[in-house]
Amino acid sequence: MGLVNKVFEDDQLRSETLRFASKLAAGAPVAIGMMKKALNQNYYLDLQASQEIEIGMQLLCMETEDHKEGIAAFKEKRAPVFKGR
Repeated sequence: MGLVNKVFEDDQLRSETLRFASKLAAGAPVAIGMMKKALNQNYYLDLQASQEIEIGMQLLCMETEDHKEGIAAFKEKRAPVFKGR
């Protein structure tokens, strides 16, 4: 699937994995959930069907409170506080 973008030595793997997991966990829950769903579905679909699903998911995400919070946080130069709504 081409998902590997970094390789670490054994002694660094745990700390780097936890760092990356923390970064993911701080993201917008709705968007992360949709991304996981899209990855699972898109494995079996052609490009056009995958793009249609992604467009629909992006439109849904743009209607969430988390989207508004993300934009506000960016403008205010602060960390966002996502609530999964």
